Amino acid sequence: MRSMLRFRLRTLLVCVAVIAVLIPVSQYSWRRYVTYRDARDYAALQATKEDFVEQQRKMQAEQESVSFGIDDSRPIPDGFVVLVRKGDVFGCFVPLEQGVKGESLKYKWYYRTDGSGVLDPSSSAVETGESFVGPYQTGGESLKVAFGPFSMGWSGHEQGWGYLYYDPQSLDEDRTTPTVAICATDQRVVDYLDARDSRWIYKHHPDDAGVAGNVDLESDEAQDRGAE
Repeated sequence: MRSMLRFRLRTLLVCVAVIAVLIPVSQYSWRRYVTYRDARDYAALQATKEDFVEQQRKMQAEQESVSFGIDDSRPIPDGFVVLVRKGDVFGCFVPLEQGVKGESLKYKWYYRTDGSGVLDPSSSAVETGESFVGPYQTGGESLKVAFGPFSMGWSGHEQGWGYLYYDPQSLDEDRTTPTVAICATDQRVVDYLDARDSRWIYKHHPDDAGVAGNVDLESDEAQDRGAE
């Protein structure tokens, strides 16, 4: 009888140990799958815009004009995360319902000010909310995506798509207003993102070589004070 109890106890302990290993492994595998799936979907969506984007680039080159649209004026589809940073303050937003109510968008936003790039809304350090802007009125002010310390110009492309813009002041040598660095991603799930990951490259303007998320920066405000 005792040997049977020992056997059952050992079996139970083995099962518990196996489950303890399988849970994190399955979570990691699921995240890897979601990351792959979202990147594949993003690439498929952007492929439908390739001819249009190429036409826009040729037109800008012929006119010798500079576009401040991020990613060489590539439109952003609904549902994908756009990362932003000012110094070592990180945030992101997800555009939703672009162009559904005129030239307008709804968006969810997230940010934290403690230097971490983990934007999981379950963290008490993460501020989050939802905003709506638009519709644009002819002759009116340009529309902006704005939350926390971040503000960026936006305009519509077509339903489900829109443009996001760098701040034109970012090219001014004597600028006094800190500007936002932007990185569009091919991911949908904010919980799985770390804005501090080295694969995310943040840019202030079209000609910016960019800086990786894991690189610490002096705050924009401090940089501006030092230039004075």
